[in-house]
Amino acid sequence: FMRTAGQRVIRRHYRGDRGHSRVVRPPVMADLLETHGGAIQVFEVQGPIFFGTSDELARRIEELSEEAETIIVDLRRVSEIDSTGALILGRLDRVLASKKKTLALTYLTEGQEIYTFLRDMGLLNAEMRRRVFDDTDMALAWAEDEILTRIQGDKKTHGPIDMRKATVMQGIKSEQVWGLISEFLVRETYEPGQQIIADGEKGNRLFYLMSGRVAVTKQLPDRKLRLFSLRP
Repeated sequence: FMRTAGQRVIRRHYRGDRGHSRVVRPPVMADLLETHGGAIQVFEVQGPIFFGTSDELARRIEELSEEAETIIVDLRRVSEIDSTGALILGRLDRVLASKKKTLALTYLTEGQEIYTFLRDMGLLNAEMRRRVFDDTDMALAWAEDEILTRIQGDKKTHGPIDMRKATVMQGIKSEQVWGLISEFLVRETYEPGQQIIADGEKGNRLFYLMSGRVAVTKQLPDRKLRLFSLRP
């Protein structure tokens, strides 16, 4: 017990202006995240979260995240959580909310033993489940979107496609060529989770993303690996 309680519960702590998500964004948005990304803070937690470590964990997070808006707690290396740990996480969520801060938890998936325990303890209610992510990269992408929406507003593109602004097209000057290109433009809409193109298919199309997010994944023998995401 003394050895476990004496271990450092926070393995690593970093800010969102130093560690970004794997979302490819336009340069102007990337610059904004360099400036304002510090409002996101990530805490990688390790070992058991139990009565010997949970108070210290909550205290350290509150101390280190004074300037943060979104606090992401990475539970990938957490071996177990007891009832005291679950209650402390719930209390931390309420304390941060009272300060207009948002808590997110990562590496929690339905069916997982820790997920089931936290759900049964009442921590993973409907509101909290919206802030639970499969991995920290997904949580970072969500937190970055929240910052960009607050700064820029919810800018969604619904107008005509202007391919001239696409980087790959900027060398084309001929109006005749543009006339030919415009004949091939087709607007398509995809449902959430729908596959657009698969590994190994013939690459005979160019996609220009207008809104939403596209994930680029690789199927491994035991899981699907998300390489990165694309924004408009």
